[in-house]
Amino acid sequence: MKIQFTKLLPRLLLGVIAALGGLPNGSLAQDRGFYLGLAASAERFDASIRKVVDNRQPGNQTPSQGQVFHDRDSGDGTATGLGAAAGYRLPLNGDGLHLSAEFNLTWHSGKAKGLLAGVRNPQARAEYQADQGQPMPEFGDRGWAQAGESWPDAWRFKKDWSYGATLRLGGRPEFLGALIGQNAELYALAGAQRTETKTINRYLGCLAPPTPSLPTPCPTAADFTAGISRFSKARTAWTLGLGVGKPIGRRTLLQVEAYYADYGRKTLTEFTTPTLVTQAPGADAVGLRLRLLNYL
Repeated sequence: MKIQFTKLLPRLLLGVIAALGGLPNGSLAQDRGFYLGLAASAERFDASIRKVVDNRQPGNQTPSQGQVFHDRDSGDGTATGLGAAAGYRLPLNGDGLHLSAEFNLTWHSGKAKGLLAGVRNPQARAEYQADQGQPMPEFGDRGWAQAGESWPDAWRFKKDWSYGATLRLGGRPEFLGALIGQNAELYALAGAQRTETKTINRYLGCLAPPTPSLPTPCPTAADFTAGISRFSKARTAWTLGLGVGKPIGRRTLLQVEAYYADYGRKTLTEFTTPTLVTQAPGADAVGLRLRLLNYL
């Protein structure tokens, strides 16, 4: 889905540029000064999660003692954003070259989700069947795993809100003026956003402590535990993009931007004893943003 959105993005951008060309030409009263703005965005983001189940901790007596299991999954999601900005624009020469710096605040909605497949320990299961004369118990429509194994968790990743700073460097190329009208601007942007993110994990697995007389901690379906793990994590998203702008009044500038954002990857600890379970969700995004600026 993200690949389809990425292919569609240039067409959407060209369509918006064509729409800008249909607006009446305008000219800002001045190229220097403070401005306030509003922004709306739509993006497709790809989230992935890496899970590590480590049974090498002291006191671990699960059937998977001393072993480490790795699992990972990814999923696409659609997100929207509404935000406000305040900045200052500085002309660099008399030909329209300019630099602007701004602070912005954005509220996000939307999520990506998926399902970790789970990783079982075939050696421990074979040993259990040889000793007990029957397969190791597991329950649920996906065969929920025993203690020490990696459970097939359902996960969600979402953005909450963000704040940050962005620099924009641009000018007024002649070809763009001929395409969408006089005083049209082309610029590049780079920014950093501090983003509050949430990871939600739904699990159904065995949390009962093993004992020497009960090598399989969860022998019946009633012994399996369902739960939800919630993590809130602030992360820095680095953003790069290109945009076009057109004055639509003496103090008003309309801008359209295409951008890429990388939210990085953070490690979260879900359980520590008797098994250390960590998850590392990460995400990146491509999007389109519409901005309306008013110069003071």
